Amino acid sequence: MDDWSESDTDSQEYRITRETKRLRHVFEPYFKKIFSSNGFIKHMNQRCSWNNDSTSYILLCEAIKRNDNRNAMALLRHYCKANMGCSDPSKDIPLHLATLAGNVEIVEMLLNKGARANVSFQDQRDPLHLICDKESSSIPDEISRVAIAKLLIKHGANVNSLERGNRDTPLILAVRSRFAELTKFLLNNGADRYYRNKNQETALHTAFIENAGIDVIELLYNDKFDLYQPDENENTVFSYAVRNLMNSGFGSFCSLNEPLKPVQFLLRHGVSVDSPLDKRGNKILHMICQNHAAQTLKIFLEQGAEVDARNVDGKTALHFCAENQPIAYVELLLSHGADARALTNNGQSVLHFAAANKQPGVLELLLTRHRGELDVNAKSKDGNFTPLFNAVWSNRQENVALLLDWGAAINERVINNQVVLHVAVDQKHLEIVDLLLEHGSDVNVLDDYGNTPLTISLYQVAESSNSDWSEADDTDVMRLAESLQRTLTKHTAKLLLSARHVSDQSLRIMNNVHFKDFFEECVRELTLLKDHHVVEGVTYFDLLTRDRRRLLAYMQNERLAAAFYAADYRDRFPIYCDNLLRNADLTMVRLNLVKIAAENLVRVVQHIDESWKDVYLPSLVVDHILDLLNTRDLEHFAQTFT
Repeated sequence: MDDWSESDTDSQEYRITRETKRLRHVFEPYFKKIFSSNGFIKHMNQRCSWNNDSTSYILLCEAIKRNDNRNAMALLRHYCKANMGCSDPSKDIPLHLATLAGNVEIVEMLLNKGARANVSFQDQRDPLHLICDKESSSIPDEISRVAIAKLLIKHGANVNSLERGNRDTPLILAVRSRFAELTKFLLNNGADRYYRNKNQETALHTAFIENAGIDVIELLYNDKFDLYQPDENENTVFSYAVRNLMNSGFGSFCSLNEPLKPVQFLLRHGVSVDSPLDKRGNKILHMICQNHAAQTLKIFLEQGAEVDARNVDGKTALHFCAENQPIAYVELLLSHGADARALTNNGQSVLHFAAANKQPGVLELLLTRHRGELDVNAKSKDGNFTPLFNAVWSNRQENVALLLDWGAAINERVINNQVVLHVAVDQKHLEIVDLLLEHGSDVNVLDDYGNTPLTISLYQVAESSNSDWSEADDTDVMRLAESLQRTLTKHTAKLLLSARHVSDQSLRIMNNVHFKDFFEECVRELTLLKDHHVVEGVTYFDLLTRDRRRLLAYMQNERLAAAFYAADYRDRFPIYCDNLLRNADLTMVRLNLVKIAAENLVRVVQHIDESWKDVYLPSLVVDHILDLLNTRDLEHFAQTFT
């Protein structure tokens, strides 16, 4: 078949475009036979003697797809032009097919036969784009990619050509694909390392975004780069380096991991360790403290990261750690001088965040180590939230108990003029509701909507009664609402029979159909409790309602203490027996701790001042001192001197 002249190209291409689909369908059954035939040239002479360019074009494309170099070369030598198909972007182009296949030999022959190195394919990508993008081709080795890139550039490929989508250059694509050798080759052949794509990313940005490795980063970097220049998303290369470090999971041995090296590279080249990493102004310590990376936190503290650096909300690393990290993180920050008294812009202290932390010990550590420095009743500016509110909202029962032991104001008004009991009932945190009631939370308090905690409970019970719930989860919700209602009713009845204030609204709720029957049962049982004496002068009602001091005095009577654990009263008082037993348990725990503390209090005084060696403390003084300590203080006291 004779070579075409350039003037014939347009007419030939038009004919190929029309006939391609029909001929592909016609020839498909014969492709395997044709390409396996030793008499390929003879076959072509017989079939294509009438100069059907569409036939030769289809066969050339199929030969390239099948990596049949011998027959592809035969077609190129005798029957096909190297640029066939180039005028129609919807068609296969031999050079693209050979590039995608990584077929160096065919690429070289096509280029030598005049194939245009800058011809664009369907997505407006040149062959050089394809060879640099691992997503576009399945070439297994980088050596073949570099070899093809050399051929393309040798035959005029534009090393800085732009593809249509993100306006990426071959260099950016090679970096995104983590091809270090290809990146090096492109740079050596004039690739523009400073060019920014549609997203305002340079190849260096891309290297950090894709975690391309320290070798690629070192190839791209020179001192003309502005390492603080953000991309379209306001992220710098340092932001991406830290993000990759986070995504790697940090880890106990992070100093040995590759993701740490780009961060250290930037720090060596002048980037501040306290550079903002995002629009929130978070610094590296903020980011680490939102993840689990104690070892990495230590590394950057030792590299001089500002321990009290703030983001745009005024939060420090200690605020983040107090909120969601184990105690070791908080101790590490405090050991490096973190300010536990720092407040956010909203007025929240570390106690606000620690109160919501499910990790044990964090809140207690802050309270004990900074005794007298932190306000347990501090309010935020937005919503008047207290640490106790945060603990209740987050359903952290242990933290609620701890804050109450440390003097948290249980009836302090918060958002919508509510107290924390409103919140606990609304969130259906049953154990916390019980705890708050034991510590004197007021069931009569009205919020801005005219609701008391009892009103909220009434709505919940009414809703559950009027709903046709059959699913297991729905049934659990209904039971929880009923349990809350019973707990609040028991407490209200106890207030009433103790001659304490119960509002008219609360009494009306007790007469509601959802409350009335159980309320009357509670009143009857409380009346029985008043009539039954445990020992002379002390009724079961006294044991249910007296304060801590009086209960401690009662429990020193062995007969009375034994009666607490007798089984008979549980049958007589089924509604309040659990409350009686809990009072007994808590009182006995404190009584034992008080005994240990009383025995060792003199030793404590002597430890402080040896001149008190022969001092005698009257029991009244000892009792008064120990009464000032909460149960947790007594536990620490006992552990220290036992």
